Amino acid sequence: MSENVKVTREQLAEVIGGLADAFRREAEMEHAETCAKYIEEHGETLLNPEHFHLFVTYDSEQMQEVLISNLLRTEQLAKEVGYTKEQMYALESLYLNYKTIEAQLKTLILKYEGHGCSTDKTRHILRMYRQSIITGKYPTFEDHKGYWTPEMGTSEAWLDFTKSVPSFLSGYVDDYFEKRAILVAQLEKEVSDMKEKQHEAMTNSPYYLGNEQKTNQFDKVEQVYAFANEKELLTIHQKENGEWGYILLVDGKRYGYKEKDEGLFPQWVLNLFESLR
Repeated sequence: MSENVKVTREQLAEVIGGLADAFRREAEMEHAETCAKYIEEHGETLLNPEHFHLFVTYDSEQMQEVLISNLLRTEQLAKEVGYTKEQMYALESLYLNYKTIEAQLKTLILKYEGHGCSTDKTRHILRMYRQSIITGKYPTFEDHKGYWTPEMGTSEAWLDFTKSVPSFLSGYVDDYFEKRAILVAQLEKEVSDMKEKQHEAMTNSPYYLGNEQKTNQFDKVEQVYAFANEKELLTIHQKENGEWGYILLVDGKRYGYKEKDEGLFPQWVLNLFESLR
């Protein structure tokens, strides 16, 4: 690694100022004009995070707040409704912090339910939360059930947690940690119950050989259950969140979705799979 080069304030200002010219030359690049404006107005002071927040982030947030306020005002006129100050604040917080709230929800969904439809589930909760701000009532997962519905945790616990995130971002952390703990306790309990049910179903199979804990190629711990019926060998790999996959060998040949769709899977394997759902 090379040593740090000493740069004078004037040299730094000149280099940063050159960025504005570069952005001007790339006028077709998205946001180039805006970036050039900020650099021309504030120059190297933008390297200071405090100044960047003051001159760029705050300016952007102000613009977003004006846009959101006008959008919500138009929505009220169109629907002939009136939102309270509390509703407006909650809605504005949702819009301004959407990406962060989405990330908080998705982290838990990925951990406890896996990748399948995780984005759909996250966005469904956020739509429900917006609806709850307007109606003053929590909708339930039963209202619009589908692949987009989380399989674990109650709608109340998910929405309580969602509601706590904007306050957490403002430094009020107690409600966030309380609501998150409640939701996580539900998820842990449901995962534990599901894994216990799966364990019982697999160990009670007449084809069960045994199970052991292994670490897979991604450094994740799995419980691997082995089964055999003459020349049919099956292993089921149970993840920590209760998700599972399998490897099936019939006469030394690996069977997958193609063979399953063709009806070639042994019936005892299909029955075992069904007992795990």
